[in-house]
Amino acid sequence: MKRIIFAMLALVTFSCSLIDEKVIASYGSGKMKGTVKIKDVKADFLNYALYDQSIVSNDVNWYKELIRSKFVIPELQYIDLVERGITNSTNFISNFQKMEKNIYDGTLIRKGQEIITEISKKGKHNLARASHILFLVSKYTNVNGKQIEKSEQEYQKELQEIEKKAVNLLDSLKQAKNLDKEFAEAAKNLSEDPGSKNNGGDLGYFTEGTMVKEFEDAVFNAKKKGLVETPVKTPYGFHIIYVKEPASKKSLSQIKSKVDKNSYSRIERTLSYKFMDSYKQEKVKDLFESDYANKKIVLDGNSYEPKDIPDNAKVVEVYGKPYSWSESKEIISFYIPNFIETLNFDNFITQMNNLKNFLFFRDIAKNKNYDKSAKFKKDVKDNIEKYRKNLVVQTYEGELFENSKNQIAEKDIIDYYNKNKEKFTKTEKNKKIIVPLKDAKESIINELAFQNLQTEKRKWEDELNKKYQIVFSDSAIKSLINMEKQNIQKFKREQQNKQPKRK
Repeated sequence: MKRIIFAMLALVTFSCSLIDEKVIASYGSGKMKGTVKIKDVKADFLNYALYDQSIVSNDVNWYKELIRSKFVIPELQYIDLVERGITNSTNFISNFQKMEKNIYDGTLIRKGQEIITEISKKGKHNLARASHILFLVSKYTNVNGKQIEKSEQEYQKELQEIEKKAVNLLDSLKQAKNLDKEFAEAAKNLSEDPGSKNNGGDLGYFTEGTMVKEFEDAVFNAKKKGLVETPVKTPYGFHIIYVKEPASKKSLSQIKSKVDKNSYSRIERTLSYKFMDSYKQEKVKDLFESDYANKKIVLDGNSYEPKDIPDNAKVVEVYGKPYSWSESKEIISFYIPNFIETLNFDNFITQMNNLKNFLFFRDIAKNKNYDKSAKFKKDVKDNIEKYRKNLVVQTYEGELFENSKNQIAEKDIIDYYNKNKEKFTKTEKNKKIIVPLKDAKESIINELAFQNLQTEKRKWEDELNKKYQIVFSDSAIKSLINMEKQNIQKFKREQQNKQPKRK
């Protein structure tokens, strides 16, 4: 029996691999020939079909046009531009170097995030469980649909009355023979917290940093299971708190075993952010002070305008390594090209915070020599190859766009403005006014240049279609459509299985 099952699985796998290898489109010019196989487009088309299931009702010609525009033309554009030598242009080389650094840093940052997450998972976190009964007290009252603030005397009087009510109920619960049962009943009947009353006041498990401080202090300071001795006042009102499980240190894996999936996701997210903040404060240190009153940066007792900070001054320390202002500027300027030109106090604070986040994740991966690993090198190489083709086309289109801007005549700008004045309006003192030509000129130039770019791209695509004879396989496209239909049915079955069964 096992042999039969294995044979069937092997047959299915072999059949799928044969379909994947089907050529869906081919193209060529002279010695240059290429193909697009089902495996090259399958992931995209299966996702399309799940997003919009109606696409499988389209005919083969619709699929041909989509495959042509999304998969064939971009490849032909890349081939054509390489033949023209664009990869030797100054613009491309500069853009390629930037892309390499982006990918290098991005790969390290992703790994750094994984490392930080793993560190947080190994830690122990205070976890407690409690129920409560809430009696609301508000400084406001509703009068004819409007929120009106109560007088201080009225508010204090209500506080005293609600506190007395809470004390009386608490005293009664202290005499309960079955506290779990009687507390739950009281919560359902009396609590004014709609989120927990129907659960008998149960708030489930929670970690520090989840509740308001007064409530949290009462729960996490409790040494044993039971009622908190007195009602706890918070900005919401008075709480009678029943600590069902006093706080204890738990790992994330232990927490996961005690709570449901949704609660765990919430707790994990809260702890991750909390740990990240505390770990960052420990590992990343400012070596400057911010003088907000005077908009100055203070280093070693000396006060500077941001533009006057000495290049050799140490401004931040990450994992024990100090970074100079010169090093910091270099990193920031790579990602924010006009950083130095727009440098002021507020910009300095914003970008230094961004830099600290960047170094926090990147440097922990570097410190663990991840950038020396085979996996890192492979990921970087694969991503460079993946984005190189896009960069070639983007560089060419960027050059076309700039050239087009330079060729737009003043007459064309004026004609466009006069024909489309309704596009160039602004509101002043509740009145719509026409924006002057001089203020609209730059956006008009960009719009006309974009229109010219689209015209040139269409001409280019027509030339490529003629130069490289593109041939589609109807049978392969039909196989792809069948795969989409099967995938949709599989998805529907999975969704049905996730639905709770009616009793």
